[in-house]
Amino acid sequence: MPDKCKVRTEEVRFQNGDITLVGDLYLPTTTGIHPAVVYIHGSGPQSRKDIWGYAGSAKRFATQGVATLVYDKRGVGDSTGNWQEADFFALAEDGLAGLGLLQSRDDIDSRQIGVLGGSQGGWLGPLMASRSDDVAFVISFSGPGVTPHEQNLYSFRNWLPATGIAEEEWPTYVDNYTRLYATVRHYLTTGEDWEAAEREFVGYLIGQGVLSPEEVAAWSEQGGDSESVLRPYVQKMISELDYDPVPALERVTCPMLAIWGEKDVVVPVEKSVKVFDEALKRAGNEDFTLKVFPNLDHGLQPPPDERRSDNEYDTRFLEAIADWILERVDIAS
Repeated sequence: MPDKCKVRTEEVRFQNGDITLVGDLYLPTTTGIHPAVVYIHGSGPQSRKDIWGYAGSAKRFATQGVATLVYDKRGVGDSTGNWQEADFFALAEDGLAGLGLLQSRDDIDSRQIGVLGGSQGGWLGPLMASRSDDVAFVISFSGPGVTPHEQNLYSFRNWLPATGIAEEEWPTYVDNYTRLYATVRHYLTTGEDWEAAEREFVGYLIGQGVLSPEEVAAWSEQGGDSESVLRPYVQKMISELDYDPVPALERVTCPMLAIWGEKDVVVPVEKSVKVFDEALKRAGNEDFTLKVFPNLDHGLQPPPDERRSDNEYDTRFLEAIADWILERVDIAS
């Protein structure tokens, strides 16, 4: 591992169509052209400052000679657009636009730009590599090898015991989610039963805090055409829940590192490792590493009851990522 070097930070802007994305580029101060990593967001409204709690790792990698780009997700911070209206493919194109920005710079080695994504970003990183030969390597942590629908069910069943909800009521909560999925998917498949789909979907939006009951009541009083307004959001939800990561993984032939925490209750780790392994072998990928860290959770932190604070992170996986990258890139001196 090279000696630590100083880092400078530069705010950058880049475009994906009419979407403007704004981020921070961490650059080593050494001379020459640098390998680079584009950070890919997890789910939800993540900015360049709080991307899965590891924004500090971007600077850490830069001190080791690897430039890092961390940007505000569309519709968050200084970036335009709306992440809630963007499907996985649009978000992947945002990341590829960031890669394109790095390729245009004289201080970045255009042949050595990889992507690093956690959780939802573990779906997006392989998707980006499957859509562009310009992705030099992929790093995924806590990336699911299953559809978001299956991942949601797995997470939901693990979440319920920690809520204090009586065990005999757990099946009701699981049934509510599966009914939402089945009802909305039935409408999209057949065009039938919009009223049932609307009832389930609006209830879901209220539960997620996207809509308030007052907003729904006001909308109903105004006689809004709910089907034409909500259908695009319904389509996005189902297309996202049905996203199968396997076809993308089967096209990843560049070097790939995938890591998980043994005690992840959000992603089914054992099944995901198996899916990644089999798909990457079918791709003919000759350089991939799959690693499970003991006693770490979805955020690659110690489990909540073993942490001294919410900000206690385990650095072993960061060291593993850095070591893996440095074995595969040329560092400017």
